[in-house]
Amino acid sequence: MTDAITTIHHHGADEVRLRPGERLTFGRAGAADGADEAADGADEAAGEGGAAHIGLSDSPRLHAVAGAVEATEDGWLLVNLGRWLHVRLARTDGPDRTDIAPGRRLRVPWPQVRVEVATGTEVVGFTVACPALAHDARAAAPPVAGDTVGGLGLDRAAGYFRALVALCEPRLRDPSSVEVATVAQVARALSRLPDEPDRVSIKAVERRLAHVRSRVAIGGDNPDGVSAAGLEVRDASRRLVDLALRTGTVTVADLTLLDPTAAGSGPSVDDAGAGVVNP
Repeated sequence: MTDAITTIHHHGADEVRLRPGERLTFGRAGAADGADEAADGADEAAGEGGAAHIGLSDSPRLHAVAGAVEATEDGWLLVNLGRWLHVRLARTDGPDRTDIAPGRRLRVPWPQVRVEVATGTEVVGFTVACPALAHDARAAAPPVAGDTVGGLGLDRAAGYFRALVALCEPRLRDPSSVEVATVAQVARALSRLPDEPDRVSIKAVERRLAHVRSRVAIGGDNPDGVSAAGLEVRDASRRLVDLALRTGTVTVADLTLLDPTAAGSGPSVDDAGAGVVNP
């Protein structure tokens, strides 16, 4: 019998070993039958002695079947079977992190990794060990699929972070939505907050969001740093929200920053220019 090539560890569950050709799905607890339409065929058993499905959480925000681990002769593949949630792959012995978009698959090059799914209310996951990759030359190179991301390094007390949370609000309240807030909606949400010294104008929101986009290298600004008009900025806003949510930079817990009844901390400093109070 062929030896197992990958070992999967999940807190509260038995260790799972996969041999080449075997498959394990993961997602919402109690979804072993692969109820998610996007995961066609994901209810196949992992193989004799293997587990068909690992339940990571009973949260309704988590896909019934979010993804799969597929063992091959020389390693394994990570597959995102979800409709909107990204699957994050993080090397346990280094800073490398890769996000896999829905419908994408990735041949994993590292011997020890953690697989995570951020739902907006929590981050759930498991670890996978594949000793065969420890001496594989591919392990020295980053994967080519997906978007490699790291910490965004944003100041959570800053005005631009509140603007980012307001931009993400539709997706935070409904993770199946593809909508992002308009600049006018963001301005109205911020103007109600005690942390803002005065009504927040649309121009102020545009400056704050342009500042965030410049920090994370997402386009949508003109050479003067002011938001460009039209579909370019709308697309940039969607990409910014997608990045903020899938990296866990913004979560449902951050919606408290938009609560006008919360105690304010006083006027914030405009993050596009030190020492200037947010308009």
